[in-house]
Amino acid sequence: MKTNKKAISLIVLVITIIVLAILAATVIINLSNTNIIEQASKTAFKSDMANYKEAYNLYLAGKYADNPYFDKAQITEADFDTIFAGNYSENLKVMNGELAYETLDSEEIAILDELKIQVSLPAGLYETGTRRQVKSWDELVADGTITISNGELTKCLSSISGYLVIDNTINSIGQYGFGSTKLANVVIPNSVSSIGKYAFVGSSGLQNISIPGSVASIGYGAFTGCTSLVSVVISEGVASIEGNAFSSCAKLTNVVIPNSVTSIGLSAFGYCTALADVYYTGTEEEWEEISIVGGPGDTLTNATIHFNYIPN
Repeated sequence: MKTNKKAISLIVLVITIIVLAILAATVIINLSNTNIIEQASKTAFKSDMANYKEAYNLYLAGKYADNPYFDKAQITEADFDTIFAGNYSENLKVMNGELAYETLDSEEIAILDELKIQVSLPAGLYETGTRRQVKSWDELVADGTITISNGELTKCLSSISGYLVIDNTINSIGQYGFGSTKLANVVIPNSVSSIGKYAFVGSSGLQNISIPGSVASIGYGAFTGCTSLVSVVISEGVASIEGNAFSSCAKLTNVVIPNSVTSIGLSAFGYCTALADVYYTGTEEEWEEISIVGGPGDTLTNATIHFNYIPN
């Protein structure tokens, strides 16, 4: 009987080992298949993005061939049907004339970085200098950090800090909308057509800003007292820079102004004591045709004007 029990135990042990071996083999096969699928997905994504980049660059080359002074910041997602023959991912974006892709996936971001394609972060708040999202746009609206009325961003709590990507449902930034915030950077989408009076006044953390060509006019005092602001890029399409728009931005060193600008208001760049270089996309003759009011503390006329500037 003891011998039989030992034999039975041995058989059970052998069967258990075989079952475990089969399960282990199944797991290994599944993992292997998963890895193969993931690798194939990465390869396909990289190939697609490389093709998008090639098509975009060909489109740009054609534009520059027609007009050496073409401002690529004029390109919008409405042009994608032409650029990609109607076949493209909905995550494709354009940021200041550069092809971009919207994602938070770390592996996709690594591929985009390798291909030197910009990463377009989904609307929301991020840690400065990182791609780690602190809050989504919906969360910012839900908790009252951001207030919206009929497509206008009317208020952002002054305590907010970090890197903010504005949602493309916003069509205007209201008076004092970002007044006195601690944000280091704000991405303004092409959906915004208006930046109101004192919109960013006293936002002492703001380091650089790009104004899309969809904005017709930069409001009076819009960026007054942004004491950390170093660089401003204004895209083709903006027609007016109103009075005191960038006054008292003591660290502002360089500004890109497009030849679509027809008027620069009173002390628009007043007391910008570090302003050294203005990059103008038009000719010297076109610059002289701009209505520049000047005024107290004006530093624009003392800066070096670089004519016929072609944005990178």
